[in-house]
Amino acid sequence: MFDERRHIRFASIAGIDCKELPIAAEVWLESIGQSSWADRDILKLANACVKYMRAPLPFTVAFRAIEQVTGLDRGKVENNFRLMAVYGAVETYDCAGEALRASLHLTYLQRLRVLEIRRRFCELHPDDGPRALPWHQAEKNWLPQAVPVKAEDDELHEVGPINAAGVG
Repeated sequence: MFDERRHIRFASIAGIDCKELPIAAEVWLESIGQSSWADRDILKLANACVKYMRAPLPFTVAFRAIEQVTGLDRGKVENNFRLMAVYGAVETYDCAGEALRASLHLTYLQRLRVLEIRRRFCELHPDDGPRALPWHQAEKNWLPQAVPVKAEDDELHEVGPINAAGVG
């Protein structure tokens, strides 16, 4: 169900279902990353917005959390949002309260890309139905684990002296 009280949301998602918001956020972030006006701080802030859209937990948009994650204080956040608004990535924003609030702008071309991606996924998985998209499923986060080294692997790496014929 769509929550009207979200802190960060798209101003218009005409033609896109709420289930497709994560992919729309990815498309929005990718277009900012490819733009010539975006610097490292803007990318950090845009990534924080996309992270919130994937999992809308209110504490992630509190200015303390944003400062810890991105290293940007309230003034830098406001300056970056001002620049994003000038270039059309953001429609409105509010940095006055304890938490960030923003209305992101999804262009017609970005919406078209989302629809194209949805169509392609439906073609790849025709048996799953028209709305069964792979990013809907919550997956357990994978954590890297140390791989134990086998004793026989150590023996393979031990090589004796090599003679003139190249045989050890």
